[in-house]
Amino acid sequence: MRDRAQQDGFVLVQVLGLIAFASAIATIMLTLEDAALQESQLALERSEAFELSLGTEASVVSAFRRDGVSGERLDHYGDSWSQVSQEAIALGYGTVTVDVVDAQALFNVNRLARSNLSDLAMMEKLVVASGLPAQSAGDIATFLADTGPVRSVEDLRDAGLSQQDVTQLSEWVTALPVATEINVNTCSDDLIYVLMGNKADAARLIALRKRSGFVRPD
Repeated sequence: MRDRAQQDGFVLVQVLGLIAFASAIATIMLTLEDAALQESQLALERSEAFELSLGTEASVVSAFRRDGVSGERLDHYGDSWSQVSQEAIALGYGTVTVDVVDAQALFNVNRLARSNLSDLAMMEKLVVASGLPAQSAGDIATFLADTGPVRSVEDLRDAGLSQQDVTQLSEWVTALPVATEINVNTCSDDLIYVLMGNKADAARLIALRKRSGFVRPD
């Protein structure tokens, strides 16, 4: 009887072992199936984001073409290009949004490579507005005169600026490949106040821009 009991116990252990093994296999299969479903959903969302980006790109290109044939060489936020925008569309892994801005709405730091005193004076106002010492403008100008234009404001770290300095300065300046003027029709009110210095004159210019939609530099 004892041998029979031992045999029954051994068989029971084997059966329990097989059940545990089958459960493990089932768990692995369900996990793999769930991962495959997640990957499939992610691929679908990536495809959706790509299609959205193509559609918005086409809208932006079309708007710029309309603006190009209008004959008006004055860029402002009443132009068709500025009306192309897309509120954030939530996807499973992020959002898709479109916002077109004018790169000339900021001071082009590469103007300093020309060693022009008026450009340096503007830069001094902007570095002070950024919380940096005025001497930083001269250091940046010297760096650009020696090395030439930079691709990004981030490159100004090579001129001795810290990452925080660059972040603060980026609110006011950009880096464009050719010398460009600030577009008074797309720059911020704060930039106008900083560069003009005279609050009354700046307020009149801002009011005129708001009333007319744009102003002509001449």
